[in-house]
Amino acid sequence: MFPIGERLRVQFRSEFYNAFNHTQFSTLNTTARFDAGRNQVNGQFGQYTAARNPRIVQLALKLHF
Repeated sequence: MFPIGERLRVQFRSEFYNAFNHTQFSTLNTTARFDAGRNQVNGQFGQYTAARNPRIVQLALKLHF
């Protein structure tokens, strides 16, 4: 908190989520599908299909009086 005058104070806050922006995979396709000839027909089997949110920065300024 930073005082401004006698009765005023200002508070600055920051929050960082995934600050280094590294990919965080969240969903892996584990569905194995086969046709009548026992051939794998799911082309995405074993691949990641989703990722979590990228870098998020949140800033706040609070005034106390």
